[in-house]
Amino acid sequence: MRNIAIAACLLLSPTAFAASPTCDAFNKAIEASLKDAAQSWAESIGDNSAPRAQLAQAKVANEYTEVQINLKLLIENKCPVPTKPLRWATYAVEALQCSNDRLSARLKGATDDPPSCKIENWKGQSDQEAKAP
Repeated sequence: MRNIAIAACLLLSPTAFAASPTCDAFNKAIEASLKDAAQSWAESIGDNSAPRAQLAQAKVANEYTEVQINLKLLIENKCPVPTKPLRWATYAVEALQCSNDRLSARLKGATDDPPSCKIENWKGQSDQEAKAP
């Protein structure tokens, strides 16, 4: 009987859910949305077009809507939810680096994205370092 209770605790613990492919997929989608929002923000810097600025803000808002949907799906699937703030600013430095490198590469006639634009390699900053610009 004691072994059954221990097994039940292990099966119902948050760490058991954290390893599930479903939970991982939702967490990856949340991270991708935050990175995409940071990239939209970075690409809009220096642009003096009001319509394009509004479009960039709409893109960021849409990404946060996706984050909200995926958070709800995490909860519905009994996955552990993130305990830190979900901010696109976490990836702002890498997004700016990508944007700058992309502009420099385009000026030199390159058509491929620079290595800094590989979003899957972005690590982000800690919450203390990531302050919304």
